[in-house]
Amino acid sequence: MADEQSDRTDSKTTLLGRRDALKVLGGTALVGMGVGSATGQSETESFVIDASEATWSYVIETTGDVTRVPTDGDVDDSISDGTIQGTVSSGLAAYELTGDVTALTMDGPSTFSFGPDAGGQLRERHEIAISSPTEVAYELTTTGEITKLTDVGKLSAETENDVITQNDDGTYTVEGYTGNGYGDSYEFPGSVVAFSPKDADANVTLDGDSISPYDLVGEDEPSQTLAVVSQTEVSYEFTVDGSVEKVLDAGRNSAETENDVIAENDDGTYAVAGYTGNGYGDSYEITGEVSDFAPVEGDYTLYLDGDQIALSELTGQESTDDSTDSTDDGDSDDSTASTSPVIGGGDGYADAVEPAQATVTVDSVSELVDALGSATSGDVVYVDGSAELDLGSRDITVPAGVTLASDRGVDGAAGGHLYTTSVMWPLVYVSGGARVTGLRVSGPSYSYREYDADAVDMGLRVTGSGVEIDNNEIWGFTHAAVRPAGDTHVHHNHIHHNPMDGLGYGVSTTSGQPLIEYNEFNYNRHSIASGGGNGYVARYNYFGSAAVDHVMDMHRPGGTTIEIHHNTVEAVTHVQDSGRTEAVAIRGTPSDVADIHGNWFYNPNEPKPTPEGWDGSAITQVHTSDWQNVEFWNNHYGSDEPAPDIGCPR
Repeated sequence: MADEQSDRTDSKTTLLGRRDALKVLGGTALVGMGVGSATGQSETESFVIDASEATWSYVIETTGDVTRVPTDGDVDDSISDGTIQGTVSSGLAAYELTGDVTALTMDGPSTFSFGPDAGGQLRERHEIAISSPTEVAYELTTTGEITKLTDVGKLSAETENDVITQNDDGTYTVEGYTGNGYGDSYEFPGSVVAFSPKDADANVTLDGDSISPYDLVGEDEPSQTLAVVSQTEVSYEFTVDGSVEKVLDAGRNSAETENDVIAENDDGTYAVAGYTGNGYGDSYEITGEVSDFAPVEGDYTLYLDGDQIALSELTGQESTDDSTDSTDDGDSDDSTASTSPVIGGGDGYADAVEPAQATVTVDSVSELVDALGSATSGDVVYVDGSAELDLGSRDITVPAGVTLASDRGVDGAAGGHLYTTSVMWPLVYVSGGARVTGLRVSGPSYSYREYDADAVDMGLRVTGSGVEIDNNEIWGFTHAAVRPAGDTHVHHNHIHHNPMDGLGYGVSTTSGQPLIEYNEFNYNRHSIASGGGNGYVARYNYFGSAAVDHVMDMHRPGGTTIEIHHNTVEAVTHVQDSGRTEAVAIRGTPSDVADIHGNWFYNPNEPKPTPEGWDGSAITQVHTSDWQNVEFWNNHYGSDEPAPDIGCPR
């Protein structure tokens, strides 16, 4: 301050020497304050009294006009005919003057400044607080000097950890660290010119009001894409405190132009309400925070910029299942499957392939095609868990001995998604000795439809022996989700919604003796079927309540050896016409035997003494007037729970 006052004295010393009216009270020395000019001045200058530490009394006499400038100080003054009389404490008093200062009396131990540059002190002062529920290291730069606030409780700045420096351009920067529910607070004049990181887990308030780091520095917040996807159906709503627009070019996850509605609320937020399902979704481009998502629990999955996200992460809302895993079970309540988490794979599945086991990881169709094209036996081609790969009209082949995998069930992940909206036969060829695991694979058809020869398609088709299909979710194919061959092992999959009339198989066998176990089936025409020239083993599977026709099937002439044991079949009626559903139908006579035992059939109608064709019984044999090479024993009929050793594990 002394240097600044000396500069002013050098320019106006002569005038001070002629002013006999300048008085000093209480022994306060006035060191060379310039007060006008020899000829009188017309420019506006500022007179600022800093009483932040004590109380000042003052009288200022001028030859021109006086205007008081609002400040943060406790000011009591009067202005009359160019003369100011007042006191100030706890801050600044400031005036804009024209003309000359002809007399000045002041009493107090504080400081004052006068001149065209003194008004720099009058820039509006702000308080900023930075806190975090976790932890954050940050940098804040302002145009004015930053001062730590150390008396605001949990939001007090640290005396040592938070460091303030003046930059070469005159700005000030503080580098700080805070977290665990605490924060740092600062006071500064001027404005904020930089803050980082903008996307940290931090809460920022400016002058007591919450503000985003982007608004703090006057930048537009980058947008994100939020997608709501359901394999069944869901009506949803949520609120966005920034901007929101429909995304209409996101393929299967495009928002609807009419069904999905965006409306502005009175408080400037936006409300979104929509409906989606059947393997499709709705996408929105948003800025700001999402809140009040409903329903909290439901059959939907949320994705933010392509990554699956829990509802609690998106909005802070808590739910019992975080609404990140679609249940896809039609009308089933999952009372049986839920008690045995490995039925159908996913969470709890012990043999999931971890990302670290990958030979190569892919997240685009071109990368997938290239990786499979160059893979050799023993390689693991891994589809990134967040990938949504539209294969279009392209089929892919898993080479002999190669594993095509993703992360279904790893830390609750849904698995990378391979899909098509085209009619493919098939979408995926699986060569001998290969394995397909941990993926979601879907076709274009989800709901029940009448037979259409132009819409017959297939998901996975096995072309060799020694193949393993496990821990996948497969849906949306009109002919079959999986066609095994020879000794294919189909296990721990969730196979649902393959419901076209006349076809619509979950697993359709045509050769060998495939082993089908620990799968969850629902909403297929026949969940397991055979062309009639082979056999299969179906054990430890759970079949949900939705079925288009009988659940397990053997075509004429009746197959070879069929083993059906320790399954649970919840379906009782057809979804399309409420007709009675047979759990097992043998059409013709097996060359060896159909052995059906240890199953829990919710259908209460026990097999008749002699089969009567399509009679609605839990077990029936068609095209014969008596039971031939079909044995059934120790099964339970009805929805009441049987002994633990009957039905699938639970």
